[in-house]
Amino acid sequence: MLEKVIIKFMPEITKIKARNYHVLKKNSGFLLHSSSFSLGAESHLWLPILCLAGAKTAREPNALTLQLAGSLHLFSLATQLHWSISDDETDPRKDKNKYHILMGDLLYSLACAEISRPELQPYLHDFADMIRGVHMERIRGDLSADEYGGLFAHPAIMINLGETACLWGARSVCENTCITEMPRKLGACFGQLRAHWERNPLGIPEPEVWYQAWDICARIPSAEGRAIFRTILGALGEKWEGPNRCRNASL
Repeated sequence: MLEKVIIKFMPEITKIKARNYHVLKKNSGFLLHSSSFSLGAESHLWLPILCLAGAKTAREPNALTLQLAGSLHLFSLATQLHWSISDDETDPRKDKNKYHILMGDLLYSLACAEISRPELQPYLHDFADMIRGVHMERIRGDLSADEYGGLFAHPAIMINLGETACLWGARSVCENTCITEMPRKLGACFGQLRAHWERNPLGIPEPEVWYQAWDICARIPSAEGRAIFRTILGALGEKWEGPNRCRNASL
């Protein structure tokens, strides 16, 4: 879904993955399976890409943007490992639960260490809120009859993560709240739309969220930022509205 956007950020994504690859090797003595860092594993890159795209709404991503995006990448890997843990006694993957728990905990600790750097401390509270929110929703899900089908299909979580990632990217290059507010709202829309896409790729999303996202895109001052977010929207919406309509809407 994000192939076109990943290509636009290939230099930044390559740096982020290389650094996190090194951090994992240094701290654990072994690496996650290489597929976790492959180009095709876009779920691990969703939040870093939104962070980089958020920066593009105002200026070019800088060193601070890359650090934040890298922390979000570690957070994504940790969260997805924890959410992959199976409660089904007959599931053959259950033997890997201990590994996933320990590796997820390690990744969370590494992400916390990254975000605790002096230059990133203004983002530490948001980061703690993300971790708390993800775990609280997982606990609620285990105690209720709601079935969302996974992390990326959970609306409340995805709205929070999308909003935070886009806002971080914008704040890393611009302190003007009038400018950073647009990517924040857009991130919330993207989170809700992504959750809907995961649950029902062929089902039409709530119209107000879909058209609100396009409206916010149109008001982004940076032409390059507009183009990137419209590309993401087009990728999400091809199955809903058809490729021709989405392509025309992004012009």
